[in-house]
Amino acid sequence: MKTKFSGRNVALMVVPAALVIGAVVVTPVVSDHLAEKRENFDRVRAQKEALYNARLQPCPEGIYHPGEEAIVLNPGEIGVDIFPAFDPPEGFRLSSTALSGYSGITGVSYPPPPPPPPGVKAVPGSPTDTTLRFKQRPPVALDQEVADRVHRVLKTEIVEADAERNLGLDGIGYVLRHDDKCATTWSPEPGTRAHKIVGLVHALNELSTKKSDEIGVLQEEVIRLTNELDADRRELLD
Repeated sequence: MKTKFSGRNVALMVVPAALVIGAVVVTPVVSDHLAEKRENFDRVRAQKEALYNARLQPCPEGIYHPGEEAIVLNPGEIGVDIFPAFDPPEGFRLSSTALSGYSGITGVSYPPPPPPPPGVKAVPGSPTDTTLRFKQRPPVALDQEVADRVHRVLKTEIVEADAERNLGLDGIGYVLRHDDKCATTWSPEPGTRAHKIVGLVHALNELSTKKSDEIGVLQEEVIRLTNELDADRRELLD
């Protein structure tokens, strides 16, 4: 008796075999692809972690030169000094409500010089005139939520500063303080967390030069930079 072959019977015999062969061929390919994706993910993750860990450094002792005294902060305030290599320093104080900048000869307060000899009057603007050590700018009122977020972000970065010390011979130095904590960085490399913090510092410093009714665009930039720092933190630490 002849066996009848139908398309259905042929399919029932061929398809399982094809599936087995396909699985044998495809499985290593898929496995290799997944392994490659994992390697790429791990490499990108490692790069991001390296950039994140390149953040602020704890201040060494003697961060201010002998004879200098850091500008006094009120409790809870954040103070930032910006020290260009060849230009007068400047900086700002940030509370949970306002931003107050300063510039001029220096962003730190030198001790008063000795008084002039008897009968000699101090000349305004001369080294013996202690009223011109730096110029304090009028405070800028910030949006409460913005001020709180920026204050929180900078405070966290100061408190958690743990990067290895790296100082240069020229460029710009930054000193950030909160209560008894102090952190610093020196012309950080683009892409690093320290560089992003410096970007926020410069935006705040420029903001401190404006009047309260002129801060709209700059405050939006401050919000963007703060959001970016927060997002990086959540991605790598949460």
